[in-house]
This record gives sequence, C-alpha cells and structure tokens, in this order.
Amino acid sequence: MRRKGKALIIEDHPDWQERLQDHLEEGGFKVKVANTFEQAINEKVKIFPNSLR
Repeated sequence: MRRKGKALIIEDHPDWQERLQDHLEEGGFKVKVANTFEQAINEKVKIFPNSLR
C-alpha cells in the first residue's frame, strides 16, 4: 500500500495509542507516537521540520 503521509499521535494511554496507530497504519500513514506534549514537540520537529515557526 502506498503511504498517504505522516501522522503524530499524542496519547498517554497505551491501549489508545495502539488502536489509533493500527487504524492509521492500515489507512496508509507512517505513524509516530508521543506520550507527552514535550515528546510530541520533539517528534514533530523530527518528522515535520518546517512546521514549527
């Protein structure tokens, strides 16, 4: 399946992380997961480097 894009999940509950990640990956997205806001900002900078201005 061709990748549709990238997704960043910000969720601290492991069950919801897994459900959301599975659903998005099945839809063709490359997924990263962050447990906290701080982790999310760090991941966002890595996968979307031009999005923070």
